[in-house]
Amino acid sequence: MNNDETSRYEVTSLFSLPLYKANIGREFTKQEQDEFDIIYNNHLDNSNYLVKVEDNFKKTSIDKYLLKRKNLLDIQTFINKRLKQFSADILGIFDTKVSLEITQSWLNVFEPTAFNIVHHHRNSIISGVFYINCLELPDNKTDGILFEGNIHQMYYEIDLPIAQDTMFSDKPYFIPVVAGDLVLFPSTTMHSVNLNETSDQTRK
Repeated sequence: MNNDETSRYEVTSLFSLPLYKANIGREFTKQEQDEFDIIYNNHLDNSNYLVKVEDNFKKTSIDKYLLKRKNLLDIQTFINKRLKQFSADILGIFDTKVSLEITQSWLNVFEPTAFNIVHHHRNSIISGVFYINCLELPDNKTDGILFEGNIHQMYYEIDLPIAQDTMFSDKPYFIPVVAGDLVLFPSTTMHSVNLNETSDQTRK
């Protein structure tokens, strides 16, 4: 029997983070596609459709309330129903006076060479990403989003010589997505978007 004091210990994994994913389950309507095109293509004028270029080559709509547009209300309804389900099934909130609501909604565009750095969203409880168009990648690879738990923050400033990944030191979680997918997650969760390495495709 091993009496070595160092052989007796326990590890507890604290506070799991929920990630919710659902698909709208239908093709986008012509009205929705037309609205997406208006938002994306009319970025040369000075209207609320304007798209600005960020340091990471990503383009973001200036209009931060896109889901209030008439042609996108059905998508807003889909997301609101999923938020209600998230609130009840995951957070355990059944009080009718308390609900999760969409406060802002904008379009991110990732043309070739664009990406998004690791970040989280302040002044928010739950964040969501709804995919309009995903990249078609070679070798059966799938487009997606990367998540890092808060535990990874201790690795940001120091390059530790990790020889073997564990559930605590593992690389970011990659969540594959397709068009029509909605991903919901706690807003404090660190996440990023891989570089668009295609030469002629756009992720929205």
